[in-house]
Amino acid sequence: MAEIVIKSTIQQQTMTELQEVKDVLGPDVAETLKQYNTPRWTIQDALTEEFTTRELNPPSDLDFSSATPNVRIGKSEPFWIVVRHAKHEYGMSGETEAIRKLLRFGISAVAVEYSTERYWLEKLEQANSILSQYIEGTTELASSFHQRSGQNLGGPNEGNVQKRILWNQKLLANKLSEKLDLKYTEIFHLAVLLSGRRLGSQGEIAEPGRDKINKKIEEFDVPVGTHKRRGYGAIAEALQTEHANEVVQELKTNCPTIWEEFINWHETVIEQIEESKSY
Repeated sequence: MAEIVIKSTIQQQTMTELQEVKDVLGPDVAETLKQYNTPRWTIQDALTEEFTTRELNPPSDLDFSSATPNVRIGKSEPFWIVVRHAKHEYGMSGETEAIRKLLRFGISAVAVEYSTERYWLEKLEQANSILSQYIEGTTELASSFHQRSGQNLGGPNEGNVQKRILWNQKLLANKLSEKLDLKYTEIFHLAVLLSGRRLGSQGEIAEPGRDKINKKIEEFDVPVGTHKRRGYGAIAEALQTEHANEVVQELKTNCPTIWEEFINWHETVIEQIEESKSY
């Protein structure tokens, strides 16, 4: 329940309400998102409104030689499903315009989507450091984003294309790449896919295309659920030691979200066991 509430809160926030993003990604990213994405684009506004004067003219104090820098973007079939849909359905002049307008919505969506994942991994790693004092075998309880380096996940490893995007989109991607430890090309690729997911959820993209988009997004996801289950198992093990009281107190004090989630998980497991006995 706590995870649902947290994710819902983050997803529903506007770009003028960035406390959750600030807490997770740091003040630099939060301020950048606020500065360049206020108010947050809706997908329809992002795809229909003309480019603003600010989007087409970077501030003079920024080290950008062009308002439309050239970048590499990972490509895959779902990526082009989204781009071609935006181009055709919204009457755009070409693929480059479609990508730029999809990134208006999508880069902010990346920040929101992955702030949730990072939040849980950080909490699990914190719990891991506590549990390791009392039981062995927890050193690999929760992975970090840095352990993803070099893994063949997502579209960029299927090849890439070069496109000219807007300067502020490159700036945001730079910061998100550093904070989330996602490859630079992954940020743009995910941004387009997340825009496509929003279009699909509104029925604009047919079901086969939606399925491909969602499957590709899942390839980028950090398997938080797996680490949670391992973490809850470690907590259960620690509670069977003579240090159970200390474990409970430390988790309640330092990792209250993880402790609450563990209790909810434990109660669910007990209910399932009781239900199975009745069959």
